[in-house]
Amino acid sequence: MNSRIKQLESVLLVLWIGGIWTVGYIVAPVLFTTLTDRSLAALVAGRLFNLMGVIGMSCGVLLLSILIANGYRRSWQFWVLVMMLVITAVGYFYLSPAIDTMRQSGEAAHASQAFKQLHGTASILYLCTSLGGLALVVVGLPRRRN
Repeated sequence: MNSRIKQLESVLLVLWIGGIWTVGYIVAPVLFTTLTDRSLAALVAGRLFNLMGVIGMSCGVLLLSILIANGYRRSWQFWVLVMMLVITAVGYFYLSPAIDTMRQSGEAAHASQAFKQLHGTASILYLCTSLGGLALVVVGLPRRRN
């Protein structure tokens, strides 16, 4: 694999995984502990999570394309990326809009059981994505042996 592709892989991983960890585990908690208006904190956090969804899906598709082009469909890293991409898409296209709808209807402010379950599901899936990404950063993507 040429060095430009390796550099591109590194940039895509840093952008996606670094963003996941920064937004989810630093920025969002700071928003909720700093802003007195929880609905404003939720609005800003939601927009950041949506932005990370777009970044994640873009990086994920590019990374998977690189692995497929280089014959790494059987590597565990390929399947971790597939899992991360599917979870990101579910979060972006299903969970996030449902949470936004509940927030706009006032269910979030009253912490309804349905809202708690949906938010809990989103949080668990986000954790799975962030841990999968951490594994990819620590171990790296597969490389051809020369």
